[in-house]
Amino acid sequence: MAWKNKDESNPVAEAKETIKSNVLSMFKPAIEIPTIKRIRAGFYGKPKTGKSTICLSAPLPIYYLDTEKSAEILVKQLPEDVQKQIYILDLVDYANRKGKQLDVVQSLEVAFDVISELLDVVRNSDEVGTIVLDSVSDLWDYMKIWLGENVSDNKKFGDTIMGTEWGKANKRWKELMNLLKASNWNVLMTFKPKETYLDGKPSGKYDIDSQKNTFHDLDILYEIVNINGEHRFVCKGGRYGDTYDDLINPTFVDIKDYLSKKSGVTFE
Repeated sequence: MAWKNKDESNPVAEAKETIKSNVLSMFKPAIEIPTIKRIRAGFYGKPKTGKSTICLSAPLPIYYLDTEKSAEILVKQLPEDVQKQIYILDLVDYANRKGKQLDVVQSLEVAFDVISELLDVVRNSDEVGTIVLDSVSDLWDYMKIWLGENVSDNKKFGDTIMGTEWGKANKRWKELMNLLKASNWNVLMTFKPKETYLDGKPSGKYDIDSQKNTFHDLDILYEIVNINGEHRFVCKGGRYGDTYDDLINPTFVDIKDYLSKKSGVTFE
């Protein structure tokens, strides 16, 4: 048996050391992480509580994907110099006529395509603007319709789709959320409220009407309650701490300043 000299190279060991070195170089000290540029926030509440209004107070430019045909009314109440920096995509206009109904699946596909292309543009931008999805509840409804059209009849019980098939919709939804995460811009989402149940009875409390994991893709979530014209923002959870004060009639800047003061996180 031939014995190797102690100084003879070991290709396998050298390869492992190279891999180890490369992996470690992928990590960086937390102190070197750049200042945070954006907030991913969600807002939900009953109609006319100010969900769209808070989104329009975010940093310009704003790229606004609208499913409710409400942005065009609100934006015309803003100064002209602000209007010039808000770009609205009315997704309803892209829904094809299907008999007596609109094919909103086409609107969903347009949303995917536009967000993908938009991210390529904003990645090369020196400014930090805002992407708005109003409302995400509608987009999730579109996704459910898409799923219904892409499931064979033997996987349905009437209008009910087998639970195993929901993975298709959840996968596509996660792709959309991941696209939005790839941006360093602010991402604001509005939701319709959905009443929760306790022991089979309405609880009088509300949650977001959306895909079940959407909350985890947000940095902060607010429920907006309109009480005698006072818009109260009640935090339902966030990454900036465990407890939060209610905010009254805030703008987006007010929210950002509050979160920074509360948590110590500074925003660029």
